[in-house]
Amino acid sequence: MRDEAKKLLVNIVEVTHSWMPPTIAWGQRYIVTTACRMLYTIKTGEVTSKAHGLD
Repeated sequence: MRDEAKKLLVNIVEVTHSWMPPTIAWGQRYIVTTACRMLYTIKTGEVTSKAHGLD
């Protein structure tokens, strides 16, 4: 799971913008929240909620 999160994290902005324009404000929040959750997974090897990932 950690390796997959590392691979996805590298391109999160480009992948997200492939299906959503960068001018949509909630997309920025989506990218930050998802990146935080991926970093948590890389650190712990576990999946967490959005709220816990942001903490």
